[in-house]
Order: sequence, then structure tokens, then C-alpha cells
Amino acid sequence: MDRRTFSSLLPLALAAALLACGGEEEVEPEAPADTATATAETPAEARLETGAAPDDLASLVSDIRAGIEPLPARVDSEPDAVREQAVELYVTRQEEIERRWGPNGERNPPEALARAVDDAEARFHALMEILNAATPPDSAAVAERVAALEAELDRVEAEARSAGLE
Repeated sequence: MDRRTFSSLLPLALAAALLACGGEEEVEPEAPADTATATAETPAEARLETGAAPDDLASLVSDIRAGIEPLPARVDSEPDAVREQAVELYVTRQEEIERRWGPNGERNPPEALARAVDDAEARFHALMEILNAATPPDSAAVAERVAALEAELDRVEAEARSAGLE
């Protein structure tokens, strides 16, 4: 298996491992969608709380931004929850962006957009890598990885605008 194939499968393996670690813990029922929307501050937060994945690139990027923004502040006190949040965002949002607008994406994106999506994916992998390290990362290290991902998301949005996709 080449490095690129391994890198693309790693997040899914991590997600499966995290879900498997859930074991016997009790799961609270999800709040109804109207309750989540009432407590959310932004549409992105509402979608994240209800689990509804949007259909457009701008909303998917917005969801990722809303989800990663609090991670540095929470990593010291809730490292497992932060890790789970990152994996959830990756699987439900970043992978969807890659599937549609990444290299060989189903929406036949312009090359510059596909490259930006691929680079954002690499930054997301770097964030999850630090969150899954044997030694829990400190908030400054997570903030650095979040900032790098946000910079790539800026590029994705700029390329999408340039291509007339927003």
C-alpha cells in the first residue's frame, strides 16, 4: 500500500477505532432538531448539533470552521471529546468536500480548487494526528494545527469563488 492510500485510510481507521472504544458506555438520546437549533448560535452550529450535512461547499466549510474553533480551548480538559469532534467533522464534512470537489471529485472541480481541497485534507490529517498522539497535545499545538487548517479552508473558499461556485 502506498503512502497516499495509507494516509487516506488512516482517518477512517481512527474513526472506527474511536467508535469501537465506546464500549458499554451509556448513550444519551439526541435532542430533537428544533431544540438543537434553538440553542445553537449559528446555522453551522445547528447543523453540527443535529448531524445534518449540508449540500453546498460554503456550508460544509462553515461547519468545519465552527467545529474546530473550540478545540484548542477544550483539549486540556476534554481530550477524548476533542478527538471525537475532529474525527466526526473529518468523516462527515471534510470527506464530503473531498468526494465532491477534491481531485477526481464528482463535481469535476477546477484543478486549483481540487488542489486546495487536497491541501486542506492534509491539514486536517495533521490535526487528527496530533490529537491521536500517545501524549495528549497542549492547547497551543492544537491551536497551531487549527490555524493551519483554517488557512487552507480560506484557500478552498477563494478558489471556489474564483471558479464561480459560491
